[in-house]
Amino acid sequence: MASSDLKKSTIVRLMNVGLAAGELVAPGLAARWVSRQWFTLPPPLRANALPEGGEPFEVSWEHGIVRGQSWGDGPLVYLVHGWGGRSDQFAALVEALRQAGYTVVAFDAPSHGGSDPGAWGPTSTTGVEFGKALDAVFVKFGPGEAVVAHSMGALSTLLAWNHGWFGADRLVLVAPMAGYAEAMDVFQAMLSFGPRIRRRVDVRTWRRVGLDDDEFDVRNLWSRLNEQPPVLIVQDDADPQAPYAESLALAEDMGAEFMATTRLGHNRILADGEVARRIIRFLEADEADVTLPAA
Repeated sequence: MASSDLKKSTIVRLMNVGLAAGELVAPGLAARWVSRQWFTLPPPLRANALPEGGEPFEVSWEHGIVRGQSWGDGPLVYLVHGWGGRSDQFAALVEALRQAGYTVVAFDAPSHGGSDPGAWGPTSTTGVEFGKALDAVFVKFGPGEAVVAHSMGALSTLLAWNHGWFGADRLVLVAPMAGYAEAMDVFQAMLSFGPRIRRRVDVRTWRRVGLDDDEFDVRNLWSRLNEQPPVLIVQDDADPQAPYAESLALAEDMGAEFMATTRLGHNRILADGEVARRIIRFLEADEADVTLPAA
């Protein structure tokens, strides 16, 4: 084991011991620390080069400027990245969609990439801020043929769809965050904290985002749409952040088409050529050829 790995292992053990103690004697204090980690963005991903020819744009929302780019002049497709992501993760998909004749709009969420910080500063944001940013971009560009949303971007897209102006004819969810509860389950398992801390973290979360827990669930948000578009869900079998079984169950509940990939993980799935081709086939399918959600 390398020395850096040993150091990380020691830190993890100490953290687990501290949280175990916090569970017993100071769950409120421990929950404050866990909540801070939950809302803190990870280190930025390595930048990718987006295709040439993009038109930069800026839109204002209540806490600053959201920046992005658009390409093409055909049917409009929005791309929404996830927590800790950025618009250039979609570089390969942008090029594939552009070559297929679509207009593509991609942007950086608040506190991500080239956009201004949100209300909580440059290292933090919320899914609600993601949704408000998407809504502001939508006001500029208008109705879309589709939206492709990755990870937490799936939840934020449906928040915007329910509470804002946003709408599209088709929906593609890639490695979707199905809901707060499922994502926090993964986070809790990673940090190994107990139920007393968890209850307090949940309360702190709802106070911060200003919504109830049922508002952070893709199924609930989906069920409230007046018109439910055809859906494609793409999920890898080796994704540690979005469990495969959960995405498969989500597809069944939404009546969605489902594409499984192998050993691409949570982020590389966005750069896969076969995934891009499947998304384009889904967008170009006649309505009669698309698997519609159950009534």
